[in-house]
Amino acid sequence: MGEFGIPIAEGNSSGANAEQDKATIAAICDRGSTLYNMAYAMGCAVAPIIGGALNDATNFRRTSDIMAFAACGLLVFYAIVGLLCHKEDRTNDGESDGGDSEEDELKQKLRSSEKF
Repeated sequence: MGEFGIPIAEGNSSGANAEQDKATIAAICDRGSTLYNMAYAMGCAVAPIIGGALNDATNFRRTSDIMAFAACGLLVFYAIVGLLCHKEDRTNDGESDGGDSEEDELKQKLRSSEKF
């Protein structure tokens, strides 16, 4: 089972399997995009409500301090996750089993599209 519960075909990436792999990658990208957009929309809807409740419960200065600490915490979290992901990408860039050039080519295209 692959990410998001999508089964990944095993074996050579030739013929029908290559098309199935492309469809699987497209489905993963679609689901990831959906989750990202849902989180963004929920944040836009819920943030003013939570911010207003925080501001009513405390004063403006304390609310600003809470938001500053939350932003710093997220910065540290994203930096750690980003460094770990880039380290994994660097270690996997040189690896190739030599037999699946179409699969390697597809992975390279996916990596290059993620950089933008």
